[in-house]
Amino acid sequence: RKDINYLSAEAVRDALRAQCESRELSNDVDASAVLIEAGDAGALYRAGDVPMYAEDAIVRRASALQQTRDAQKPCVRLNREQASRLGLQEGAPVRVSQGGQSTVLPLCIDDSIPDASVWIATALEGNDRLGPLFAEVELAAGG
Repeated sequence: RKDINYLSAEAVRDALRAQCESRELSNDVDASAVLIEAGDAGALYRAGDVPMYAEDAIVRRASALQQTRDAQKPCVRLNREQASRLGLQEGAPVRVSQGGQSTVLPLCIDDSIPDASVWIATALEGNDRLGPLFAEVELAAGG
């Protein structure tokens, strides 16, 4: 491109500083600019993580690591009220369906999980049959 005539990072910095001199920084938020489209009011959305001892083949096969408190067992995490609304009991099997696939996992009550959210870690045996880590899921009691 013809308009890129910088020979160093310092030249870019100086040009940017000159363009932004008159601007005043502010942490004010214009709430009217935020638009969040609501989905299905009854929908549940999956979120999760890759557990520390499930990241690669070495730690997955290290039996000593898998016996620690930090080693997560596959489960569906819901808050108590959401589980109650769905008629689910702690420890009971839950059928999780997502992306045309399904699996059965035990329910773990975790009140740090917000309403309409389901926490299901990835990279654990049984969870590998599900779809994307952040997407809509369906839950049903039983296996």
